[in-house]
Amino acid sequence: MARSTTKRRVSMYPTNIADCSPRLHEFIQEMNREVMSRYDLMTVGELNHTSPDQMMKYVHPDRHELQMGFTFEHVNLGRGGVDMAMVEPHKLSEFKKVIARWQGLREKGGWHALYLENHDQVRPIS
Repeated sequence: MARSTTKRRVSMYPTNIADCSPRLHEFIQEMNREVMSRYDLMTVGELNHTSPDQMMKYVHPDRHELQMGFTFEHVNLGRGGVDMAMVEPHKLSEFKKVIARWQGLREKGGWHALYLENHDQVRPIS
């Protein structure tokens, strides 16, 4: 059987994954109200398949859900295909654009995590 060589473009923000459930925000708010708000802690959510606007629904202080979210868009620049360990060259201007878009959440009251590497990706020096 021949393999297809056609490349498929996949949306960075698939809403069916990001939204998960019509009651998801209700459940996170309940968890915050009944459990998390009773302790001196910081809450962080891995919100990889969200846009900045979708992330605001999770991290804006008025919503009483999470305090911070993180995504992988900036560390996934140049990655793709079968081997996620292989990084293709990309421009610093691309990186800056992605960081600026996510850091724009601060102006709206949200909080997006800043990091350059984690356990899911190959380390830059390795």
